[in-house]
Amino acid sequence: PLTGSNAGPLFSDLKLNAILYVADAPAESIVTISDASKKVHRVRRGDTVGNATIVDIGPNRVVFSINDFGIRRQAVLDLKPQTQGREP
Repeated sequence: PLTGSNAGPLFSDLKLNAILYVADAPAESIVTISDASKKVHRVRRGDTVGNATIVDIGPNRVVFSINDFGIRRQAVLDLKPQTQGREP
């Protein structure tokens, strides 16, 4: 295999669940992300999950720096709006 057993989840397997955004102190913002195995990661700016490092957190999106076999690229996960089910 090209990755070790401790490599963690790939960016493509991550799902953005929630953002606790602190406007007065963005560095204090917290993000919850789940991976393909349903494990939830609580992370902040600078933390790494698998091959992705969090670069910036906004109210509705998170910017990642992804390391794919030595090549770095940036990608964004947007927070999807929650829809509330209404009963008729």
